[in-house]
Amino acid sequence: MENVNQNEYREDLLNWCNNIYQNWENMKPKFTKLFDTRSLNEWEETCRKLKDKLETKVEASMEDYHEATSLYEQWETLITESKCNLDNVQSEERNIESEERNVESVSLITDDEIAEPRGENDRVDPSNEEKIEMIKMVLNLEIPIDQFKMSLLK
Repeated sequence: MENVNQNEYREDLLNWCNNIYQNWENMKPKFTKLFDTRSLNEWEETCRKLKDKLETKVEASMEDYHEATSLYEQWETLITESKCNLDNVQSEERNIESEERNVESVSLITDDEIAEPRGENDRVDPSNEEKIEMIKMVLNLEIPIDQFKMSLLK
C-alpha cells in the first residue's frame, strides 16, 4: 500500500514539475528582462534536474519534496517581484504621460507677450532691452539657444 502512495506522490510531484516548467517557458522572456540571468539559469537547471530525476525514479524522496518546495518559493518570489516591477514601470509611464501633458499645457512666450512698452509705466529697464531682443531672436530661431545662454552668463 505504501508503495502505491509513494508512486502516486512521485507522479503528482512530476505533474507539478511539468506544469511549473511549462509556466517557466512562458514567463522566461519576461523574467530575463527583469532579473539576472545567472539565478534564472540556476532555477531552470534545478527544475529540469528534478523533473528528469522524477521521470526516471519509481519513488520520490523527502529531498525531492524539499527541492520542489524551494523551487516553488523561488517561483513565487519571481512572480511577485515581476508584478512589482510591472507596477513600477506602469507608474513611471503614467508619470511620464502626466509630465508630457504638463509640458503641453505650458504656453510658450509669444512675440506679443514680449512686446515693446506701451505706456509710461511699462518702460523696460535699458539693461533688459538687450535680453528681450535676444529672446525674440531665439524664438524666431535667428540665434541658437546656446548662444543665448552664454549671453545670459555674461
